[in-house]
Amino acid sequence: MKELKRILFASNSSRHAWRHRSDLALTALRSGYEVYFMCPTGTEVSIMQSVGIHHVPIELNRNGVNIFRELWTLIQFSLSFNFISL
Repeated sequence: MKELKRILFASNSSRHAWRHRSDLALTALRSGYEVYFMCPTGTEVSIMQSVGIHHVPIELNRNGVNIFRELWTLIQFSLSFNFISL
């Protein structure tokens, strides 16, 4: 059985991810990749999912002054990478 290749795009907003990476993501999808967007939930997520792109929700704080909150963000990234690589 051939293993499916995966690609992950990380962004600080779903709007930015879709507007600036959708062409690349759709090309990867057509080329046989399993495509993931890791970004906060937004209105563009439903569009991503309708074309077959997986959404990995992540909480981000734009201010970034609380060390514990930033640590939680790193943990979220790590857990998401581990989940996708399974």
